[in-house]
Amino acid sequence: MKVKLVCVLAILFFSISMARKIEFHFESLNDGSFEAETCQVGDQIEVHLAEDPNSGYIWLIPEEKEGYNAIWNLADSKFEQLSESGKNGSAGIHTFLLNCEYAGTEHLTFVYGKPELYNRAIAEFKKEGMFDALTMGGKALQLRITSLR
Repeated sequence: MKVKLVCVLAILFFSISMARKIEFHFESLNDGSFEAETCQVGDQIEVHLAEDPNSGYIWLIPEEKEGYNAIWNLADSKFEQLSESGKNGSAGIHTFLLNCEYAGTEHLTFVYGKPELYNRAIAEFKKEGMFDALTMGGKALQLRITSLR
């Protein structure tokens, strides 16, 4: 029994220690940009996007908000101001930490828009079958994640 437990713990430790944190930066922040990242199950992808809440715009991931994500999970979403002043609304960086949990390929959308228009954009998505960031007055970036075993 001890040998089995030690083997199981060794495999668990080895699989956890093999997980990577992948820093991902979009090459283009133009509306409609499409990029891809490949990861292994257990890896994390960290995405950094410039954000200025003072403008009334924020970054969000509709697939996460609506529960359309099947191979990844949002582990963390945080905003950090760049200025030392600490004034609310100062520009900064929004960081999304995604856990690659299952093998497969999925597209996710990072939308920079006005959050008060989100419900209208989702209603149009459900009716038309396409999410249009312009409905939120913003732009969208697409990331295709391929998660391998």
